[in-house]
Amino acid sequence: MFTSKEQIEASLWAAGVSAPRAAALAAKAKPCVRLETALLADGESIPLGATRIGGHPDLPAGMGWPYRKPYPDAADRIAETEATIENIRAGNEAALAKASPYASSREKVEAQAKHLIDLIAPVAEPRPLAFVAQIDLVGIQAVQSLDPDLPVSGRLLFFYDAQQQPWGINPGDSAGWSVLYDITDPAGLERLTPPRSPGPSGAATGFAALRCHGRAEWSPVPEDQVLLAIPDRSDPDRARLADWYGDRYGKLLDRRDWHAHQAGGHPDQIQDGQPPGKRGEDWVLLMQIDSDDRISMTWGDSGMLYVWIRRDDLRARQFDRAWVVLQSL
Repeated sequence: MFTSKEQIEASLWAAGVSAPRAAALAAKAKPCVRLETALLADGESIPLGATRIGGHPDLPAGMGWPYRKPYPDAADRIAETEATIENIRAGNEAALAKASPYASSREKVEAQAKHLIDLIAPVAEPRPLAFVAQIDLVGIQAVQSLDPDLPVSGRLLFFYDAQQQPWGINPGDSAGWSVLYDITDPAGLERLTPPRSPGPSGAATGFAALRCHGRAEWSPVPEDQVLLAIPDRSDPDRARLADWYGDRYGKLLDRRDWHAHQAGGHPDQIQDGQPPGKRGEDWVLLMQIDSDDRISMTWGDSGMLYVWIRRDDLRARQFDRAWVVLQSL
């Protein structure tokens, strides 16, 4: 990881990238705060208002737990699942007829169908969101100043539909998360206990807590933005930059030892961490929350959640307009 723009520039030089391009790319790096996390010791607690991943959120006294509304495209989501189930049934019947070793018993297929139905049924009903992260903006920006438009007081709280896990691809996905900005003094906060979702697939709407320690870093421009700006495939810098980013991506795939939770900066992309179809707008990354097997926090297949906001909405403090993208391995 990089602790300065100069370190990024030196790394690019070492990879053989030309000096002018290395300097230009390093200049576009953004400050971020990497959230080093640890499980709580027995009897340990996290102060009210402090940064954490998982655990219980600190909300103004009397404020209720955030719930999502039914997904506006719930009928389409249910129909898609029903079509998937029919395809599974048809495929298994064909496999049984051929005595294929890949065939399952009809009982197993129906159990799988029931599981899928139980999972998708809640999209048509209100459900409590899972608490994912709380960012103390004072504490984080004491480690390192982030984007100049980010508030320097208060805290951000991020809730997400951990059961349905919307990808941020469809407009209706926005029902599946809530980003709150709160400036209540810690003395006026109350730690809420997560409710349980109703129904056969009910689960606690939260995770075990991780305490966080911030570490100042600088994040380089994402690979796709860089390579798209070099359309000439014969440009020697293009291949060198692809190798440089490939090395970073390899480390990202092996990230289970360090967990890439982060506030601010550029994203650690698994695929494309930016809101889809929105490249022409100025978006600011508020946080990225990694999968974390220590607390059974898994996004897709060991993926990440990226929480974005348009700059104009950030300046207006309209955090309810934040957009979440899930990217998976």
